[in-house]
Amino acid sequence: MTLKENSEVDATNGMEKCRQLVKGTLTQMQKKKRRGGKAFFNRLSQPLEREKTCTNGEVETNNERSSSQIASARAKTKVVRGSRGLFYKQVNNFLYNCIQMILAAPTATEAVAMKIECAKDFLSANVEYVRLNVFTLAKFALVDQTSSLAIAKIVWLLRMVLPSNAAILREVVLSCNRVIPKRHGMLKSSNIEWANEVRSCCIFFSYLVKEMGQHNAHYNPFVRIFSELLSNLLATGAVQNISCFIEAIKNGGPVLLAKRKEDFEYMTVVLEHLALVKWKEKTIKASYDQLCALRHSWAKDIKRKKQKEIAESECHLETQRDETEEESFDQLIDSIANAAISIAEKNEL
Repeated sequence: MTLKENSEVDATNGMEKCRQLVKGTLTQMQKKKRRGGKAFFNRLSQPLEREKTCTNGEVETNNERSSSQIASARAKTKVVRGSRGLFYKQVNNFLYNCIQMILAAPTATEAVAMKIECAKDFLSANVEYVRLNVFTLAKFALVDQTSSLAIAKIVWLLRMVLPSNAAILREVVLSCNRVIPKRHGMLKSSNIEWANEVRSCCIFFSYLVKEMGQHNAHYNPFVRIFSELLSNLLATGAVQNISCFIEAIKNGGPVLLAKRKEDFEYMTVVLEHLALVKWKEKTIKASYDQLCALRHSWAKDIKRKKQKEIAESECHLETQRDETEEESFDQLIDSIANAAISIAEKNEL
């Protein structure tokens, strides 16, 4: 039986219906592509590319397959996103536990360092999540002074365990720029909220600079921001800001004096000027005397360290000279012995 003989089957109507269905799916795909759903467009176009016939039943099955593939792909993406969220939470919980250990016992820094060292592989595999957590923790420490020391220690411990990732320290600078933008803004004594934020930032960066000195490291943005914050506090001339300046300089003052001596001397001159102008404020005069005493003791310590380094280098050079002299003497003895052996062999011949 042919198609012409069967009155129920019409080839032209079937082809037109198939074309309409395919045209409808293509218009849907084009709309999705315009909206930006490229992945959806690619997944949906796969069954249509595999079509070789144009019957109504096969078009419906192809549409069903495409919808099932879309559902499975969405389920897979949800699983991937869930796993990423899980790793982020694991990193977050790990760092939170480390901070709680330091807050509970400030002497537990070595235990926390060992804990971070043991988790080195896990942290290096999830560096992006570590950076995100450091950004949020630093942003929190810039506002709350109670956890500043613990977070500063965690930041430098992470930096020492992951030395190839300097971006961890960069996240702290980015968080500072988010809290206090525009080169950490010039303070106004009338703006109480702004002054509180600058004081909190100054205390946090004083701890960061202090930990930097203890780890024998150097990161210039920390020292620069710390110096700018101290200068902004002194520029107001307020008693509360000057007391915060002294508290911060006790933490990061030795490193600032060693790395940026000119800035430290400038701050000393400014504080001396404030003590002369506001002579009625006894706290400012006491702060200046305290700063001078601290500077004198820190200068002595820096001088001792330099002398010790020079002495160690000289001892190292002397030991190298002694070793070279011993080696040259041994070589001379060996050459004399070899010459004597060669002379004896010639006499025997």
